[in-house]
Amino acid sequence: MSIYRWSTTNACVPISELVAVAKRKLMLAHDYDNTKAACSLALVSQRFALDVVFGHPETVEYMETSVASHMRICISVTEDRSWKETCYPSEPLLSHAAADVMWEYDQVLPNVLFHLKNKIESGMIDVGKNGELVCRLLLLFAKDHYLSRSCPGMPFTDTPKVEDGHLRYCLAIPVNEWLTRLFGERAWPTNVAQKRRAQQTFNDYEVNFSHDYYHITV
Repeated sequence: MSIYRWSTTNACVPISELVAVAKRKLMLAHDYDNTKAACSLALVSQRFALDVVFGHPETVEYMETSVASHMRICISVTEDRSWKETCYPSEPLLSHAAADVMWEYDQVLPNVLFHLKNKIESGMIDVGKNGELVCRLLLLFAKDHYLSRSCPGMPFTDTPKVEDGHLRYCLAIPVNEWLTRLFGERAWPTNVAQKRRAQQTFNDYEVNFSHDYYHITV
């Protein structure tokens, strides 16, 4: 897994410096600017793999600006340069940086979602035929909420050996915690004994995923 590579960079460049650079590259700024939709869209696009609607009047400008200034990748271009295929990669460092910005201060995430809502309502962002974007938002927000609260002020965990230096928002989390944040207490039976047994079933399991990858470990 590429996730282990980041621990090796500590020998020459602290991971915290790489994360700081990733944030600046994503936002094209040192700090989050809630007045710039492009900044918010870069964060949410990297974390949740937004799909754009081709033919929308704002799509071409969005893709060109994102490739030029916000770390979006250009995969291919037609010979006459009239058509481009672009995307945000499932890149651990960038995904962690995007999530870290969104959860760092209370006002950032509401502003990001405000800009996302506007682009969805304008028709530029595709939510999917069956609400796939909403699914990605809910699943990842539940995971990120746990990680943002479980180790406040710490960009990395103190896990030993090869896992030293893992990026916080790339970590696996306990399945019980993820289900609770996703569904609340409704995830569990109301009966105390049944709830205890249900939670014990998942006690040794963890879940991890990005917008196109998931993994459950024991």
